[in-house]
Order: sequence, then structure tokens, then C-alpha cells
Amino acid sequence: MKLCERIGIHLDDGLDIEIPLHILENLNSNIELREYQINALKYYLISQQKQKLNRSHLMFHMATGSGKTVIMASLILDCFARGYENFVFFVNSTAILEKTKQNFSNPKSSKYLFAKNITINTKNISINVCENLNTCKKGQINIIFTTVQALFSLLTLERENALTISDFQDQKIVMLADEAHHINAETKKSKSQSQAQDLQSWEGVIKAIYGANKENLMFEFSATLPKDKSVQQKYEDKIIFEYTLKDFRNDKYSKDIKLLKYEGLERIERICGAVICSLYRQELAALNHIVLKPVILFKSKTIKESKENEELFLQWIYDLRVEDIERFFNNIKEDSGILYDAKVFFQDRDMQELLRQIRREFEKHFLININDTNELQTNQILINTLEDQGNKIRVIFAVDKLNEGWDVLNLFDIVRLIEGSINDTPKEAQLIGRGARYFPFEASIDGRVIGKSNQRKFDDINSPLKALETLSYHGASENEFIARLQKELVEIGLKDDEKEIILLSLKEEFKESEIYQKCYFATNSVMRIKDEVKNSKNKSGYFTLESIQKLPICQNRIKIPLIDAHNIQEEDMIKAIDEAPEVQTTEIRKDFEFKDLDKAVIYKAMNKSGEFYTFENLKLLFKDIKSRQDFIDKYLSIIKLTIHEKQNISNPKTRLKIALLVCENFKNQMEKKLQNFEVKAWYLTPLKLIGDKFITRTKGAVVHRDMQSSAQFAFKNFVGTDLELEFVDFVQRNATKLDENFSQWWLVRNERNSQMAIYTQDNEEENKVKRFEPDFYFFAKPKEKKNFEILQCFIEPKGGHIEAMDRWKEEFLKTLLEIPKIVENDENGYYRQKVQVMGMPFFAQDKQNEFEKSFVRLLQI
Repeated sequence: MKLCERIGIHLDDGLDIEIPLHILENLNSNIELREYQINALKYYLISQQKQKLNRSHLMFHMATGSGKTVIMASLILDCFARGYENFVFFVNSTAILEKTKQNFSNPKSSKYLFAKNITINTKNISINVCENLNTCKKGQINIIFTTVQALFSLLTLERENALTISDFQDQKIVMLADEAHHINAETKKSKSQSQAQDLQSWEGVIKAIYGANKENLMFEFSATLPKDKSVQQKYEDKIIFEYTLKDFRNDKYSKDIKLLKYEGLERIERICGAVICSLYRQELAALNHIVLKPVILFKSKTIKESKENEELFLQWIYDLRVEDIERFFNNIKEDSGILYDAKVFFQDRDMQELLRQIRREFEKHFLININDTNELQTNQILINTLEDQGNKIRVIFAVDKLNEGWDVLNLFDIVRLIEGSINDTPKEAQLIGRGARYFPFEASIDGRVIGKSNQRKFDDINSPLKALETLSYHGASENEFIARLQKELVEIGLKDDEKEIILLSLKEEFKESEIYQKCYFATNSVMRIKDEVKNSKNKSGYFTLESIQKLPICQNRIKIPLIDAHNIQEEDMIKAIDEAPEVQTTEIRKDFEFKDLDKAVIYKAMNKSGEFYTFENLKLLFKDIKSRQDFIDKYLSIIKLTIHEKQNISNPKTRLKIALLVCENFKNQMEKKLQNFEVKAWYLTPLKLIGDKFITRTKGAVVHRDMQSSAQFAFKNFVGTDLELEFVDFVQRNATKLDENFSQWWLVRNERNSQMAIYTQDNEEENKVKRFEPDFYFFAKPKEKKNFEILQCFIEPKGGHIEAMDRWKEEFLKTLLEIPKIVENDENGYYRQKVQVMGMPFFAQDKQNEFEKSFVRLLQI
């Protein structure tokens, strides 16, 4: 069993863990850890706490583009907090090395990973880039950036003052290996061969450095572990976390991938198609107020061919005429996907202006040939900052230099200017994996933001903006190569195997109904407290005294350790035991009020605790404070302490230490609270957000039914489980009863519409929020006059295998059944409407009676 699987068992048993503040507070504020990154850190932290799981050598097997360097930065912070100061980052490629050095050590880089000011254990920490162990600085994060080849040379080449393994024995280090699949050559050999090689391989050198000090740690990172059996066995008890490319795609953090197959082998056709797609995406983004410079990559087989293709591109731009563009558009058919959309978009445009735009956007100085070794350093900076607004590069010509270690979000077109070479599919799939990284942007429908900026939003919604979620691969019509590439993409998880795409279309009767045209849908939202405070227009503060009183520091007296005690007394232990055998060993303490410390001392402690205690920050956080003195009187004054009976508090330095302990404790608890989420008020949004949807399902895994004859089912077809279909049939059997009570009603199947998700506060854990999307929505207009216009009911069919796991959902739905919620909108003169929100118990095989009783209550509303 893999190490990560063993840790997963502990998580299933209810063992949970918080990410330490020394990690959260010292990452760049622009970084919001994704759920899988949080899980990766939790797995690591659990392994450190559980003796049986603890390993000093770990492997993070994570997909290309999933943010492995963020995990590295987090590990550096945690290891430093645990006493490690010296880190060695190594990789097999100089290009990856330079990029990572920027991410770790250059605060001016747009991809810098750490906070501007790193503070651990109240000390300011700097990143110190070192050439060797001799230049490391005490009390700082020292990072040596090197290649595995350089380490090998240092330890194996005979020369004066050469580095030896003994040089690593006196200092404990943390080794960080990126693209670690390259250092397994020794493992792949037989056991006898491996022992004989020792320092004669990259892997042997790395193992020797790691083993030089028993306290050394090694963290390896790779997206593509070799399938060799010996390598798999080597990492079985070291793989601390796995997150595959398939997981990455299914969680919507990647672009979709579409193949544009060009008949014939004319490279000019593929070049033209990529340029048109790129311009279309740029124009589409601008119309939707999205700042985007789409990038094209032209892939060649050799450096010579890459240079020839660059010259071909420039000559094509120079020779291009309006009639060439018109001819290209005339050859585009309706099944050409994004190219057809681009044709429709540009067809009313002045073709002469489009020609000028092509020449303007793709001038020579907006091109780069990454194979040029004379410009290697400049080129590396340019290709790793393609998203920066000051970076004007639109087109890249490359061979294989970008297959590993390249972080790019705005690559939208990869053009294969190669014919034949059908064995290149693994490398090609790897490159596509890098281009599939999602470009974050915000989008809205009817004024409501949909989805998250860094995840796909239009899988099930028909929108032109789907083009900004799609990577286009332009290739010649080479059937064998394409078949192999498709298979390779399925194997690495970038394409689904045996999937069918199904269109769910709304019935015209539903779209023409009053409910659809004029009515609203009730839902709620969730927001991180920190973001709400930052975005709040109310400058009088967010937290009340009542909410602050729930902090642990305000609920219990803080136990202050004995500070500045210098008295030393020797006692005869045996005599003391004989004379007082029942003596209690607990120390005697006395109560003390924090407010009784001098105000000047509290002010000084607040100043030492940083920006949290500036008045500008405090007035955003706390209600109705007019000054820092007011904050102390209203909020800090409620904190109570206990101190040792021998504690001397007459000394100002001692009082300051006590005050600093309290202020740091209060700040840490508040900042942790700011990271929590809260459910916000219910609101109404137009029901017309429901539209036709494309869904993807495994072939043969679902039930299909034509629903044209089911009058009040909103979609023309049904796709789902047997139990869900049974529920639909139950509603249809009760259609007459529903008609008697409602003038109009509709049943809507929900298909992962993020705008229709609902949130509830976790009853077991304060400040934790749970989210779900009910399977069905029932909408109805009552015949008799009520205190609402629309009834909205959430319903979930639930199989027995997951019923227990989703019990919290049913509890929430039953709450809405017992006490329905009225939601109304009357803002800014909009149509006023009241919606009554209800829920139902699960529709389950063993609970039919309970559901039918609740259904009767629904009819009686």
C-alpha cells in the first residue's frame, strides 16, 4: 500500500489537521491554495505527526501545472520553522533552474512565491541564494540552486579543493528535487549493478548526499514517474500525495483540448488557422473586458526546420493579401469548431482592416525562437513571463526545449509543423499538458459572476467564451499520428475515454412559460471573511464584540508562563518527599486582567506585532472604534490572564513581554478567523440562467429517456440513474394532484450548474461551510393567493451507498421543510417577487413513506 493511501485511511477516520500560519501567512498574498494543494500539505503534516508514517524521503507525484512549486515553498517554510535553514534545489535542466530561482528569490517576479516580509516565530526572515554551503547565513532561508549534473561533477571530478561527501556531514539540509523522474537510472539496474555504481550515476550522488547526515530530508516532485517496476517499488512507501492529470482536468483546472485537423500537408494553412484563432480569442476577450494576449507555439522537428518555419511565417505575413484571408474563410465548414466561430465573428469586418491587424499583431519583434542558444537567458525570461502585460511575445518557435518546466497560462494554439514522426506522441502529449494550463478570467451571465476565475465555467453552458477555455492543436491529416496522440492523451488523463457528449435541450413550452420568463431562482453565496472585510463598503468595522467573545483567547483565561525568573534554589528531593509526601506539583497561579497593564505597554506591544494593529486595519475589522485606545477599551480589555504567583510585574520589560504574548495570540486567532468562510444572505437571480447544456457521461453508465411526453419536465430528454428516473416517474404519477394546487409547475433536473449551488454552515465545525447542488428543483405558482409568488423546492434522490455520507444535506433540506425561507428582491426598482424556498427528505428506496408524507405537505402549501 502506498504511503498516501495509508494516510488517507487516517483522514477517513476523522483525523484532520490545520495548515500552520507560518505557511499561510508567508506565501505570496496572491496565492490562494487550491483544495488539492491543501490536501497535499495535510498529508505531509500528518506524516510528520504520526511516527509510523514519518519519512525523511518523500515523493509528491503531481500533475503538470498543478502548482508543485507552491508546495515546495510551503515545505521550505515549514522545515525552516522546524529548525532547517539550508536547502538545495536541484533539477536536470538549466532552464527550469533559472525559472525556479526567480520564483523563489526575486520579489519583483510576477510569479514570486513568498510574502514580501517573511516572519516566522516573530523573526523577519530573508531568502539567501547561495553558491555553496559556506555562504549560508545563520537564521535565514539559504537556498542553493543547482543542476543534478553540477552536483555530479562537484563530487566526482578530481581537482584541487573538490567537494566531497564529508562536506555535507556537518550540516543538516533539505533537498528539493524537481522533475525527479530523471534520477532513477541506478534503480532501473539490477541490485548488484546499483551497488557497484555508487557515485558513478546521478542517482548515486543524490543518495550519497542525502545519506550524509541522518537528519537530512529529501522531497522529490514529478508528474511522470517511470513505469519501471523497480522505480514503482522504490517510491511505494515514499509517495506522500498523488494528483493526476486526470484529476486536474476533472477538477476543471485545465483547458479543454480540441484537435483542428487540416486536410493536406500545407504548413501555411495551419499557420493561417492559428493566427485567426489567436486574433479571435483576443477580440473576444477584449469585448468581455478580459485582458488577454493569446500565444501561439509553432513546433518543429529540428532547430534548422524551426528557423525555416520562422522565416516561412514572416514571409507569409509579408505576402498575405485580403483575397488569401477570404479564400481561407470560404474553406471553413460548420464542423470546424473555433475556426467557424472566428469566421462568423470576422465576416462582417472590413477585410483590409483585418489584414492590417494581422500584420500589426504579428510583427517580427513579437516573435521568439527559443532554440537560439545565443539569447538563452533573455529568452528564458521572456517565455516564463508571457502573461505579464509588459511582455509582447505572441509567437514562439521551438523544438523540444519547452517540454518540461515551462509555466504558461496564455498558450492557446499549438501548431505541429511536422509531418510523419509518429513516435513523437509522448513528447507531444507532454507539451499539450503544459499548454492545457487554465488562463484565469471572470465571467458573468445576467450580471451574476459564474464559477471561479481559475476553473472552467462553460463545460455545460453554450457560450462564445468557451474559446478562452480551449487549447487548439493544429495538425495535418495524419490518421495514424492522431490516433496515437489521442490514445496518449487518454492515458495521461487529458482526454476522456469511452465518454459520450449529450445535449440536454430545454422544451420550448418551458422557455415560453411565465415561470421561466419572469420568475426568479433563490440561492445563497459564500465568501471568505478576509475578502468580505476587504471589499466591504462599510468602513465602520466587520466584527462585533459578540463575535469576538467566541475566540478561544476571549473565552478562557490565558496562562502566562513565568517570565524573567532568575532565582535558583537547590532542594534535597528525598527530604522534600519525606516531609510532604502529598504535596501537589501544580503551580499556584493568580488571576490578572490584561487591561491592568499600562496602556503605554499595550501600545508598544501592538506596534511590535506589526500592521495588524494599525488603526487603518483595526477600523476595517472592529465595529465602531474611533481610535486604538477605543479598540483596547472595547476588545482587548475583555482578555483575562492567569500568572504565576511569583511573577514580578513591576519590571516594564516583563510587562511588555506579557503584553506581546497576548497581542500575538490575539492577532493569530483573528487572522485564522479571517481565513474562514461564511454563508451570506439568500438572493434572487433570474430563472433564465437555466439553459441548454452539454454533459459528458461514460457510455452505458446512465439511463436515457425521451421526455417529450412528460408535460412538466423542463428538458426534452432525461439522463441519470434508475433512482432519479424513478423519482421523475413519481412526480408524473402525481401530476393531477399538483395541477389541483398549482396554476403552473415545472420539474428541472440540475446538471452541475454552479450558479444554482447552495451553501450551509457546518453544524459540527464553526466557520466551516458546505456546498452542494441539489439534483432536482421544483418550481410552482400557487393557485390561491399566498405570501409568495413562486414555490421553489430542492429534492435529492439518494442511493443507499452514499446516503450516510450525505446525511448533512438531508438535515439541511429538512430544516427548509420545517421552516421554509422567504426570499424577495425589490432592489433598484426591479420587479418585486417573493420566493418560498423548501426542501424535502431524500427520495430513497427505504424511505418512500417519509418522502410521500413530505410531498403531501408540499401540496398543502
